[in-house]
Amino acid sequence: MTPEYLAEVDSDDKVLAVHPKEKLKEIKFRHRISLVLPKAPGNKFYFARRAKNKFPFPDVWTCAVGGKVRADESYEQACLREMQEEVGFETKIDYVATSKLDLPDEKAIAKIYTTAQEIPLVWFKLDPAEIQFLTALSIEEMARIITKNPQACAPTFRKHFQVFQENYCQFKGKE
Repeated sequence: MTPEYLAEVDSDDKVLAVHPKEKLKEIKFRHRISLVLPKAPGNKFYFARRAKNKFPFPDVWTCAVGGKVRADESYEQACLREMQEEVGFETKIDYVATSKLDLPDEKAIAKIYTTAQEIPLVWFKLDPAEIQFLTALSIEEMARIITKNPQACAPTFRKHFQVFQENYCQFKGKE
């Protein structure tokens, strides 16, 4: 298997260095992430319950699709690759917002996307090593889950969702 490489970036998303992916756990460098919240019917989005053995953050709510951007790909290319790997299809995506994490164990710049169209649930072919199941929820419903039971959601997801929530209304107005 060909080793994967990730770009180490500064807070302005400029590449500082390129490292093998396995170095991320050791030196915890700032890296790029792509996230997708696919549109579901009824003005909702699909959210994923992570696999019970998925590290980190097993058995919690998160974005339906997401992952690290390889050094040789764009955020958009990473989205399409992750969609294919995690849910079994790819479709046109629209950029919504950028979220920055600067936590002791997670430093990342995430580009958050949604699908250009509503996706029928039957399109999803879930990888059980990644996702237990998907649920369609409105932004308000997920916000209530996070408020009432924050431990049910990955801490990184809570931050990214907040950025998505703050920016989606503006994005929707531009459609």
